[in-house]
Amino acid sequence: MLALHNHNIICNSGSAILVPLLYQQILPPNMSSNNVDAKEDDTKSIAAVPNRSPFPMRLKGFIRPSQAQTLRKKWQGNNQWDKYTEGRDLPSSFKYVVVHTKSHQWLSSLPNLHDRPSGCIVEIAWMLFDEKDNCIESKQYLLKPQGYDKIDQKATTDSHGITTELANKLGSDANSVLSEFITILEKLPQDGLIVAHGMKRENVIFENSLNSEQLIVWKAVPKCDTYEDSLVKYLPDDIKKKNKSHLENMKFGVHISRLHDYIGGDQKTGIDVYIASVCVQMTWNIYSYYKLHASDAELRWQQYKPKRMLPSSYGAQLRAKRMKYGL
Repeated sequence: MLALHNHNIICNSGSAILVPLLYQQILPPNMSSNNVDAKEDDTKSIAAVPNRSPFPMRLKGFIRPSQAQTLRKKWQGNNQWDKYTEGRDLPSSFKYVVVHTKSHQWLSSLPNLHDRPSGCIVEIAWMLFDEKDNCIESKQYLLKPQGYDKIDQKATTDSHGITTELANKLGSDANSVLSEFITILEKLPQDGLIVAHGMKRENVIFENSLNSEQLIVWKAVPKCDTYEDSLVKYLPDDIKKKNKSHLENMKFGVHISRLHDYIGGDQKTGIDVYIASVCVQMTWNIYSYYKLHASDAELRWQQYKPKRMLPSSYGAQLRAKRMKYGL
């Protein structure tokens, strides 16, 4: 069983050492490096020095690790990816499969930016739950590159913190892991569901990563998308009132960490959104909330929905959203 951990954001030790040195290089003589805590006069004095930048972290030659990379490194300090074991006994008595993937292409991390992202799976995590909502399996695999040569730099820095070198070094064979996942889906009962946050994105990523035989199984299983904005109306009234402006102006659904917070989830968990297994846990918490309020039909994801004409004026669109979300 893969243990999930909540982490707080911390700067890595290298940054903590380098920052004061960089400040010393750009501060004028009348400023002490011990007094750089953003006083207005101090900022003005730095900016007044010719050819000196008030933003030391942007100096040429210094690249600060991204939040995704920092948190990934911290996660690795306390966790490790599961290793594929050929011929292991797979669970059979489950009703829900909750899944989340990280891909090699940054654009594939955005649920509705493109209909056809070309990303392939870099990391996959899933949890299996029985009809009493007991977790009977939790897995998280790092996959060796398959279907691509190199992980996009922006995917590493902004999405998951995984490099091509790390995937090659610690990853399991992609086809073996995906075959195991598909074998699990074949055991999903007719009244079961595979649940994801951003099923439109996940569907395309799996279509890019699975072979033709595996795709037949994937397409046949019933699915639920917790990112679906039609479910927003079931959020608590006080949450909708407090976040009315955000809900009125969002273009698609609610981001997973924000939605997890809306339903009363642990805020610290949302920090680790760069880790696939943490996203799976948040998705399950969100689904568990929605299934208490929404019907089975509302929870079923429809890949092809009839397109509806949007009202032409902004005011009419706003009124339509308020009605849809119960604001």
